[in-house]
Amino acid sequence: MTSDLFPEALRQNTPRRVVMNFYCRGLVFLFLLFFCTVSGLALYVGGKKDYKNYVLKKYGVDVVGIVAGFRVESSKNGPRYFIDYSFIYPTGLGKSVAEKMATEQIDLIKSDQLVVGTKIDIVYDSKDADISSVDVSGVRGSTDNFRYFKEMLLLVVIFPGIPGLVVAGWFFRRFWDEKRILKYGDCAVASIVNQRQYYIKGDVKGNEVAYEFVDAAGRRVSGSRKAFGSGKVGQVQTVVYDPADSNRHVLYPPDYAVCVAEARV
Repeated sequence: MTSDLFPEALRQNTPRRVVMNFYCRGLVFLFLLFFCTVSGLALYVGGKKDYKNYVLKKYGVDVVGIVAGFRVESSKNGPRYFIDYSFIYPTGLGKSVAEKMATEQIDLIKSDQLVVGTKIDIVYDSKDADISSVDVSGVRGSTDNFRYFKEMLLLVVIFPGIPGLVVAGWFFRRFWDEKRILKYGDCAVASIVNQRQYYIKGDVKGNEVAYEFVDAAGRRVSGSRKAFGSGKVGQVQTVVYDPADSNRHVLYPPDYAVCVAEARV
């Protein structure tokens, strides 16, 4: 077998140029998009709540309001409890006042203590009455302006941070293993000796092939590969193996890496 049978990118001298293939780049993009989206939303929620408490602590005015309503909403994480309340505040135009209606999520303990029509302590922003809270003790007693942000940051580290690092570590290890073999490996012709189809999800089929090749030392080596769509029994494919250990090999093209042919001058 001559080297002309091998793909042009594999016929160049070692070390070859190896990059991530399109599939690999897509996975990296989706992972980064998911991680940044989840992290950004979590930190935004935490930062928004911290900002509200900071504003109320610095500019807040304590008033007595009225419980206007109470409701429970179901969610994936269990029931959520909300209180509707109203309070009177000065508009800043002479002695005129206005009534403000607001809604806030509260915990179960507080919900058991609330009755529609009863009075309740409220703190609101003297510069913007749209910012208010029934958690007066929590606002006044807060000593950490970044409490919720830190909690969300910890949540991001635990999920998706740690699982994401584990998955990313496994993924990049597979890529670097393939890259080392493609960069310095020798090429051989592999024969497909067996092929079977299997179900991945429902009716979606995958293709698994078993193959054999002979390395430069005359040793016959066998291997198998899942999700290899073009393999049929009797066909020949290119395999790239580690000259020091031909058991370390990849059927070309592999899952995550691909060789790029250098431009000839």
